[in-house]
Amino acid sequence: AVTEDWLRFDLTVTVPGRVLGARTRLKPLMDRAGIWDGLPEALPPRPLDRRYVEETAEEALRIMGLFPVAMGREEYVVAVSGIGLMRNQLIALMVAETEPALPPGALHLKRILPPEDMEVLSSLLPMAPERDAVVAANLQMAEVLLARLRRAAERTGAKWPERLEAAARAVWRRDLGLDLPTS
Repeated sequence: AVTEDWLRFDLTVTVPGRVLGARTRLKPLMDRAGIWDGLPEALPPRPLDRRYVEETAEEALRIMGLFPVAMGREEYVVAVSGIGLMRNQLIALMVAETEPALPPGALHLKRILPPEDMEVLSSLLPMAPERDAVVAANLQMAEVLLARLRRAAERTGAKWPERLEAAARAVWRRDLGLDLPTS
């Protein structure tokens, strides 16, 4: 709920057995059944998942491989959308690397990510639907995201999509005359 002054409340009405979380993250307003007392003090961290890394790497390379299509059609607005998708992937990966017990709220990055990750995000180029801007932003995003995904793959033992990466690199060279950044 949100008040006229934008005071926000997140309320959950539930039954025993359906309360997820820990006492450090929840505050009961009314708890006649004493459920809160039975919750753990804190939840253990969730390690970075190998399958998540594999799926994210494949999706990132798919988006990168579609960039030449958008450029060939002069669809610069679509290219900006692709950059935004990759930016969201980068943020989600950074959050996952912190191994949060539960997914955090969308408006808490500064409290979750280390300062060096916030610096990386702050250094990303602005997105504008103009040819030179989308090329520069895609090159930068590809470099940052691929490097981060490679490290995550090594850390988790994830299988790297070599063939998909080779195909994306080939289409960038053929259609754009550019090399997809190495990680």
